[in-house]
Amino acid sequence: MTEKIKKSSAVFGLVFTVAVALFMIVMTFAVYSDAQVAARMRGALFDCGVDAICAMIAAGLYYGCMKQESEGTRAFRALYVFVSAGFVVNFLMYYTMGTGQSTATFVFVMLSKLIDLGMIWFFYQYVRRTLGFEGKLAAVAEKAIPVLLVLETLVILSNIFYPMT
Repeated sequence: MTEKIKKSSAVFGLVFTVAVALFMIVMTFAVYSDAQVAARMRGALFDCGVDAICAMIAAGLYYGCMKQESEGTRAFRALYVFVSAGFVVNFLMYYTMGTGQSTATFVFVMLSKLIDLGMIWFFYQYVRRTLGFEGKLAAVAEKAIPVLLVLETLVILSNIFYPMT
């Protein structure tokens, strides 16, 4: 039963990363073909195109590790799910900028920062498991990194009430 859940979560991650790559490609071309939206997003259109290419690479990397069963593979897959989610949120952030929907832009910026924290956590987990990170420094990092991530999350969420960053 647990093996089936592990495989289905890996397949879900693959479907998600591929769907994000397709979404990014389609939306980048759709924005480029709409002159009014393209004029509004002119500064971010290149970033959206690069993100679309990177989303395809992320989907390829995720697919490449589907058959691997190592200690760090699960953290690697989770990292790439967060990377793909970050691409979508960044596109939505760019898309809402300059539309007068400052609340939506604010929410997408905040989500982008929270997703970045998730990426930091899963990258650390991947490195720790893959490289066998042990010793005094590992013990300190094991306690300090979650505390720092929680503090950063609180700072990001406090922006809702007291804009600081």
